[in-house]
Amino acid sequence: MVGWRPWWPKPRPKPHDTAAEFNPVLLIPGIGGSILNAISNDGKKKERIWVRLYNADQEFRTKLWSKYNPETGKTESLDRESHIEVPDDNHGLYSCDILDPDVSVPVDVVCYYHHMVVEMRQWGFKDGESLFGFGYDFRQSNRLPETLERLRARLEAIVAATGRRVDVVTHSMGGLLFKSLAALHPADVKRLVRKWVAIAAPFRGAPGFIMDTLLTGVEFLKGWQKSLFISKWTMHQLMVECPSVYELMADYDFHWGGNKPELRVVRRRPGDNKVQGAQEGRDGGGAACGGGDAEGAAKARARAAARAAAAATARAAAARRAAWRTRCRCRGVAARRELLGRERKRLCWAAV
Repeated sequence: MVGWRPWWPKPRPKPHDTAAEFNPVLLIPGIGGSILNAISNDGKKKERIWVRLYNADQEFRTKLWSKYNPETGKTESLDRESHIEVPDDNHGLYSCDILDPDVSVPVDVVCYYHHMVVEMRQWGFKDGESLFGFGYDFRQSNRLPETLERLRARLEAIVAATGRRVDVVTHSMGGLLFKSLAALHPADVKRLVRKWVAIAAPFRGAPGFIMDTLLTGVEFLKGWQKSLFISKWTMHQLMVECPSVYELMADYDFHWGGNKPELRVVRRRPGDNKVQGAQEGRDGGGAACGGGDAEGAAKARARAAARAAAAATARAAAARRAAWRTRCRCRGVAARRELLGRERKRLCWAAV
């Protein structure tokens, strides 16, 4: 009767002996969910740049920092001695399973599709027969023709090998990538894809992530662990040059459920006291803060004066604290000297 108790665990379903009854599944990760390797131009050296937990910040700045080229529409690495590639091992699953295979104990921060892949294998899915992956350079635009052609070719190969249309599972920005393919090549998607499951796809943008990314950078680890990984500043320097990041900006017609957030940008030119900028009001319109709009310029100057006064107050408080600590140290030294002098006199009188 023990097995009938409600807390008794239910038996797990037995794995299927064959994957013939499964439709093939293709996993597409989101931003930051693909392994990126730096390969020397002569092909003799290859090292993983994203993700790595050892010497991550230095290698990231050396190999992965890039600059956007408006002529090609791509962000190009500053390191001219190597190029970035996405590994295609294990039918594409290697690039989006465990992002740092060198870790002895896989932690959640590097396990992207790992838990899902393990579970699907227990159901009976087999790598290369019914389970596939697609990694991509998430720095580039989701509409980059090279990436879309790779994705279309992967779907073609899966259908040719299995004889069945593909079920596509995307996460986060991977949904935008597949949406671009469906919008630009609808006939191919209809012919090759049976179902599409989009997990947390930012179809209307990801404003919170974008604000952190473009203003301060993002961190993937918290607490003391973040010192082992890439700093916010290093990540920020990369993200501002990535077209894919700007494709995650919020839709202009996004329904905020209330008043639209107000964004103000103030710019001061070197050697000039005039303030130039722009203000995006709650009505969605913009008004210049400098030049034609004297009221906006006056408000900007008032805010600058308030910030300067606050900074001066903070500096004065810091100076008072430093002076107090100096006096305490001096008093402590004087007290120790006086005590030492008294002890010496006592010893001298004792000797006499």
